[in-house]
Amino acid sequence: MVNRVAIFMLLGCLLLDGSDAVSFSSKLVHRFSDEAKERWISKSGNVSVADSWPKKNSVEYLELLLSNDWKRQNTRVKLQSNNNSSRNQLLFPSEGSQTHFFGNQFYWLHYTWIDIGTPNVSFLVALDAGSNLLWVPCQCIQCAPLSASYYTSLDRNLSEYDPSSSSSSKNVSCSHHLCKSRSSCKSLKDPCPYIADYSTEDTSSSGYLVDDILHLASFSKHAPQSSVQSSVIIGCGRKQTGSYLDGAAPDGVMGLGLGDVSVPSLLAKAGLIQNSFSICFDENDSGSVFFGDQGPATQQSTSFLPIGEKYDAYFVGVESYCIGNSCLTQSGFQALVDSGASFTFLPTEIYAEVVVKFDKLVSSKRISLQGNSWKYCYNASSEEMLKVPDMRLIFSKNQSFVVRNHIFSFPENEHELSELQNFFSCVRDMDLLKSVETLLKISTLYSWMHLLYSEMSSNFILLLVLSCLVPSGFTVFCLTVMSTDGDYGIIGQNFMMGHRMVFDRENLKLAWSHSKCEEVIDKSHVHLVPPPAGQSPNPLPTTEQQSTSNGQAAAPPSTAKTAPSKSIAASAQQLDSVLRVACSLLVLMCLLLSSD
Repeated sequence: MVNRVAIFMLLGCLLLDGSDAVSFSSKLVHRFSDEAKERWISKSGNVSVADSWPKKNSVEYLELLLSNDWKRQNTRVKLQSNNNSSRNQLLFPSEGSQTHFFGNQFYWLHYTWIDIGTPNVSFLVALDAGSNLLWVPCQCIQCAPLSASYYTSLDRNLSEYDPSSSSSSKNVSCSHHLCKSRSSCKSLKDPCPYIADYSTEDTSSSGYLVDDILHLASFSKHAPQSSVQSSVIIGCGRKQTGSYLDGAAPDGVMGLGLGDVSVPSLLAKAGLIQNSFSICFDENDSGSVFFGDQGPATQQSTSFLPIGEKYDAYFVGVESYCIGNSCLTQSGFQALVDSGASFTFLPTEIYAEVVVKFDKLVSSKRISLQGNSWKYCYNASSEEMLKVPDMRLIFSKNQSFVVRNHIFSFPENEHELSELQNFFSCVRDMDLLKSVETLLKISTLYSWMHLLYSEMSSNFILLLVLSCLVPSGFTVFCLTVMSTDGDYGIIGQNFMMGHRMVFDRENLKLAWSHSKCEEVIDKSHVHLVPPPAGQSPNPLPTTEQQSTSNGQAAAPPSTAKTAPSKSIAASAQQLDSVLRVACSLLVLMCLLLSSD
C-alpha cells in the first residue's frame, strides 16, 4: 500500500506545471579531471596514481584521449560488423551462382540448381521475377517427365520433393499468416493449399505449402565463403498444367517477386541479406544470381512504380524508346521487368512506331518466314549486319538502358547451313545418290529424341528452306520485339542480356550495369552435358513459344500441351516417316524454286 501511495505521489509531481515539476540531474565528471583523480585515489588508496595522472592539455593527455577514442571506435565497428555482416553478405544457391539456359528445349527460360530439405535434394528451377512462389514437383499427381533420358541437356534425373523424407520440413497450416488461400480450408489446422496461375493459357501449379530449408552459400569481402541454411516457403506442386507439362520448368519455379513468400523477401526478413538481388544473363547462355546484391556504385537506375498504392511487381516507366541515333516522340510506356518472359513485348502503338523506324534504318532486304511469329526478318550480308541499328530505353533523369540483344540471327551453326546448301545443290543437279549422303550427314546433327520431342522438326524444315533462299555469306536475322494488347509492356530476358540487373527492393528501384556475369566459385557442380557435335544448343523458338498474354505473372510463353509418352522404337518409326515426307516436299519446293 505504501509503495502505491509513493508511485501516485511521484506521478502527481510529474504532472505539475514547469515551475513545480520534479527534475533529475547528474553531474558529469571528465575522466582525467582533478575530481576524477581524487576519487580514483580515494577508491584505490594508492597515492602514487597522482604522479602518473596526465597534465591537462599536455601531449600525453591528448594521446590518451585519442587512444581511448580509437578503442571506442573499434568496439563500435565490431558491434556494427556483428550486426550487419550477415546483411552485407551475398548469398547464392549452394550448388553455385551460375544460371543455365537450354534454349528451345526448356522454353527459353533461365534456370539454376538449388538444394532443399534435410537431407538435401537438388532441383533445377526456372528464375521468374514475375511471380512469387518457389514450387517444385512433389508427391506428383500430374507432373512433367523427370527422367534425364527425356531431355538431351541433362546428365541426371530431375527430382521430386517429398516433405515426409525431409526431417526439416513442416506443413504450413491454414492459420499461418502467409497462407492466402484460407477460405479454401476446412480447418485452420489443415495444410495451406495454393494455386499459382500463370499468364500463359491453362498453365498453373497447385498443391500445398511447406516450410523447409533452402541451402545457400555466402560470399563476403570480409569473411570466407560459408554455408547458410534458411527457412523458406515451398509449394509442394502436386499437379501442374499447360506448359509445365511440356518442357517449361519441369523441375519447378523460383519466384523472385515482391510478395511475402518469395525467396528474396524471406531471406531479407530473416536478416540474412540486404533486401535486394541481382540476375545476369550473358551471351554464352549462362549467367549468375545473387541474393543481397545491390550492385556497383557506377550503375544506372530507375524507380519502381506502384500499382495503385502498392508495389506488387517490378514495374518501371520508360520515358522514350530510341533506335539508332534518334528517339521516338511520345514513346513512353510502363513495363513489367520479368525474367520469366523470354522476349520483350511492347504496347501496340509503341510497337508500331518501333518496327517502322527500325525497318527504315535497316539496309538489308526484308523477307517473310513461314511459321515464324517475328514479322520483321531480313537477309543481310556480313557488311549489312554491322549496320543493324541499336536500341536504347530512356528512363527518368536521362538514365539510359542499352539493349544488347534485340535481334536473333540464324542459323547459328555455319556447318549446318553449309551441309544444307550442299544438299540442295545436289538436288538441283539431280545427283540423288549424293543428295541422300548429304541428307544423312545432316541428320547426324540432330539426335532422334531431340528432333521429335523438342519440336526440332519444324526448325529443321525452316533451316532447309532457308538454305534454298539464303546465298552463301548471308545471314537471316529477325527483330525479337513483339506486340501486346495490354496497357503495359514486358521487358524480357533478351533485353536484359549482358546486364547485371539489380532488383533493389529496399530502395524500390531497378538498377543495371554492363556485365560479363562472373561467378564467384568454380563450375564443378554444374550438371550439364554438351550438345551433340555440330548441333546448336538453342534451336529456334516455335511460333507458340513466342506468344504470350498479360496476366498475374509472366510464365513460359507457350500454349498448353500434355507431355507425350512414347517408346523409343515408335519414336524412330515416326521420325523416319516425318523425314521422308518433309524431304519429299522440300525437294519439290526447291526444284520449283530452281526452275523459276
